[in-house]
Amino acid sequence: MDNIYSINKSRIGYAYQYKYALLIILKFMLAGRLKSARIDLPFSSGKFINLSLDINLELMNPNEYNIYEIKTGDDFKKDKIEELKKTLRNIYLYEKTINLDCKKYIVISPEVESRLLEHWNDFKFIKSNNRKNLHNETQGDVRNRVFKAFDFGIRDINQGDFIAFIKQITFKIGPSYCRNSNLDKLSDLEDQIRSEIDNFSTKFSLNSSDVEIPSWSVALELLEVLNQSSENNKEVVKDFIEKLNECLCRKRLLKEAQYNKDKNKILDDIKDEIKSELTNIIKINYEEKLKSI
Repeated sequence: MDNIYSINKSRIGYAYQYKYALLIILKFMLAGRLKSARIDLPFSSGKFINLSLDINLELMNPNEYNIYEIKTGDDFKKDKIEELKKTLRNIYLYEKTINLDCKKYIVISPEVESRLLEHWNDFKFIKSNNRKNLHNETQGDVRNRVFKAFDFGIRDINQGDFIAFIKQITFKIGPSYCRNSNLDKLSDLEDQIRSEIDNFSTKFSLNSSDVEIPSWSVALELLEVLNQSSENNKEVVKDFIEKLNECLCRKRLLKEAQYNKDKNKILDDIKDEIKSELTNIIKINYEEKLKSI
């Protein structure tokens, strides 16, 4: 029974990571800023091998790299400090490996916030530069304690570098993955994803999503794209655009199909319209993206 429970918790952890990835990919794509995305990106750095980064986004206008580590309850089941240490170390090593400054995020599900509150508050206190915390500790006290607790085991990082690194990280509480009641079909995280797909649909005058193809059905297809891209260690955007384009075409076809002309001609026309409108929104030329693969 314990093994089954552990497997289920692990699956929930992966599900949260992928759904959070889907949410931010949709947000940046809708804003016309997403250039590339990788999920579960493997890398190695010196003696540290077989590492991975949960989410890596390359953005444009302005150009920047966003990297994310996503943490849920099962990550902290045994040793909170050790898991947080690995999370911080992975972000630090990845940034050094690619030799680029990134916007760095650690996101936790709200269900585990209380279990991490002590460490979470320490990180936020360091970032705040306040003179004393609620326990009357000074910045020096907290910085010494945190550096000692979260030592990376990396020779070339001293306390000053470590504190500067901590200050660059954004610590976020993500949307809840628990449903508020048995009547709720979706969690807060899933509901936010559905809203982003609704926002996309609105851009194409496909507002009545529940009549044509429900937005959550589209979300499930997009989640499968993320899963396959991760398994094959592929960049996500090309296949993501392709699937999103396909889903929008189906929605448009169901809404506007007129059978007084050839059905294939209707679909070709809709494909061209959707492709043109989608390119205009996400600022990525679909044909050019295909050529670059």
